[in-house]
Amino acid sequence: MFFGKRNDLNPMDEKAILAFLDDIVKTEMQDLEKNGREIETKMQNLTIRFKAACDQFENLSSEPNTEEIYMPNVNSIKSQKRAYAGVLNNIIETKIVDKSISNPYEKYAAMLTTIADVKNRVLKTNTAFKQVIYAYAENTKEFKNMIFEMEKYEIALGNSVVKNRDKYDKYIKVRDIASRLLDVSTEILQAQESTNNVAPDIKKVPEEGLYLRKKELLGEIDAKNIELSKLRKEIFEMKAVITSMLMPLHKASKKFDHKSNGKLRLSDYILDPIGHIVDEASLNDMIGMLKALKEELLLGELGTRPISDMAESIDAIISYNMLLTTTAIRRLMSDEQKVIDETRKVQAELNSINLAEEQISKIANDAKRRAEYIDELKGRRVKIVSDLESAFEKQYNKRIKIV
Repeated sequence: MFFGKRNDLNPMDEKAILAFLDDIVKTEMQDLEKNGREIETKMQNLTIRFKAACDQFENLSSEPNTEEIYMPNVNSIKSQKRAYAGVLNNIIETKIVDKSISNPYEKYAAMLTTIADVKNRVLKTNTAFKQVIYAYAENTKEFKNMIFEMEKYEIALGNSVVKNRDKYDKYIKVRDIASRLLDVSTEILQAQESTNNVAPDIKKVPEEGLYLRKKELLGEIDAKNIELSKLRKEIFEMKAVITSMLMPLHKASKKFDHKSNGKLRLSDYILDPIGHIVDEASLNDMIGMLKALKEELLLGELGTRPISDMAESIDAIISYNMLLTTTAIRRLMSDEQKVIDETRKVQAELNSINLAEEQISKIANDAKRRAEYIDELKGRRVKIVSDLESAFEKQYNKRIKIV
């Protein structure tokens, strides 16, 4: 399936691309895999011999040769010998190859780095334990030989890795395109899932029902406003009638209140008849004060002019059914407040519908933006698919078709 002739077209799911590419690379790098495994085996054998040599050197009972060492401390050198063997043992136990790496180049390039690191650490250890090396020169020759052997494996593996560098570079180019394809496909899937999760929310909202209800509510508010206007006009006209009758007596009523100094104040009735003339008793109280005011005026006690006009006004107020008017105004004001409360309730429902419409609009706009984003991603995917198919044909002479 994977290795057809030049003219064969391989239909392929994008999820299989990386495995397909890895198979191609493993075939191309068979020489590296072969050499790498051979060197891995040799390094494993070397590690076994190196550890055995460390154990043997650590248990060595011969005395150190200190002829070429200035002011030697034999006991210290023997102690360092054991420490030297222990350090080498720890270094050589380093894991040489990472089996989890599947790409031959990456695996053996990492192995090359590890071999070089082990070798360098051994050499640094030799420098740190120079007296041990001098004192046991004959006994440490085996370590030196094994380091030379390790270096030989390092060079051989390095040559094999370098030889495959160009193959790895073109692999990386194709792999990067394949990775971008997988990434953009994942983005598309996530964006589509997000859109699918939002779409049901749009369907749950009865948009047409909201529109009809909003139209009804706007009609109700218009009707309430007309009703309010009528009520307020009627209230205003009725208030104007009693105000025109009472206000001419305001100044005189204040003088009357000051002189009489009673619990009830006529001026309060003059300024706020609706709040004070609420029943027959309160009406009789006001009439009584008006009669007393008239007497005061006629006697000239209040010094207010013109007396005859005020007396006539008082007679007109007494004969006018003021309680009927104030009661009617209070009823109209109660109706006004009821209409205001009803209007507020309708407005609250209208506000909730406006909010719902805003939410619908936001959801729709978000869905539109997601759809545009998905289209953009799909456009990018088409370009990446084309680049990937071209890359396989150019780099590996393989014709594939992403499906």
